[in-house]
Amino acid sequence: SRFEDLVCWQLSDDLKRRGYALLARGAMPTDRDFCYDLRRSLRSAPANISEGFGRQSQRDFAHFLSIACGSLNETRNHLRHARSVGSIQEEEWTALMTLALRALKATAALRTYLLKYASRPNQPPPHGRPPRKPRTETM
Repeated sequence: SRFEDLVCWQLSDDLKRRGYALLARGAMPTDRDFCYDLRRSLRSAPANISEGFGRQSQRDFAHFLSIACGSLNETRNHLRHARSVGSIQEEEWTALMTLALRALKATAALRTYLLKYASRPNQPPPHGRPPRKPRTETM
């Protein structure tokens, strides 16, 4: 009933908060453009999930979830760069990458669900089998 209840939003928001805390400590490269890009990608995923949640159709919501997945992958790329230049400790990098992957998987799973099942009201869930329709004989 609220976007805050979605696991993918919670994970993305946690990643955003942890990433911002890392930037606030001054642990990242002094490259302002890099820091701006990382902040933007961190902000983008939970923002797109929440915006999509408010859309009128499942397909629109799925589109915004797709954008959120792209932002999560962009964040992963920025974190890899920070690690390669020695701006982030291995332990912290591992924790952030794990969180980013969890957020990405949860977001992608919700998107898949929306596109496959929620948009088709008569479609059975993936674990079930539809009941057979009785045959009607024509004379």
